[in-house]
Amino acid sequence: MERCYPLAGGKGSLRLREEGLRVQLWAKLPDDGRGLYKVWLTGGGGELLLGTLLPEGGILQLRRQMSVDQLTRAGVWPPSGGRAALVFPAGGHVPQGWQLADDFPALFSDVVLRAQAKGQRGALFRKRDGGTTVALPFVWGGAVPLEAAFCLLRPAELEGETYLLLELDASGHPTFFRERK
Repeated sequence: MERCYPLAGGKGSLRLREEGLRVQLWAKLPDDGRGLYKVWLTGGGGELLLGTLLPEGGILQLRRQMSVDQLTRAGVWPPSGGRAALVFPAGGHVPQGWQLADDFPALFSDVVLRAQAKGQRGALFRKRDGGTTVALPFVWGGAVPLEAAFCLLRPAELEGETYLLLELDASGHPTFFRERK
């Protein structure tokens, strides 16, 4: 049996083909050039991240094969639809007053945060009196970057995109946010 769902948050589709105890999943989305997208399968028990859509033949695509049992345990079988979301903006757009952090881990003195910062893409920073503010791209419902500093992160909109902000003191250690006058 084959089913097709529109992708919420995008103009694409998610097609599923049940083949015995396995399910073939194929997601496609027009390549709008805005960056990397991830796709989720939704069901009565929540959502399951399927992966990142990759450019192929002028569109963004993802092909996966999973067992019905895996999907059932994840709470998405039977499915109710799919969702796509931009998770990493392309084009290197940097909001005014911010800089792209080319060596993001070097901003941290803490070894745990430095390790978690490795591979973080799209991180921004700006120097301020007595320290640095870092901004990490964030998608609601997605993974939280720098988990070790979770309680010190605060969400903020920067030119229409959502980021998690973290304050660092002059030595690169996390601090609590203070209201500025």
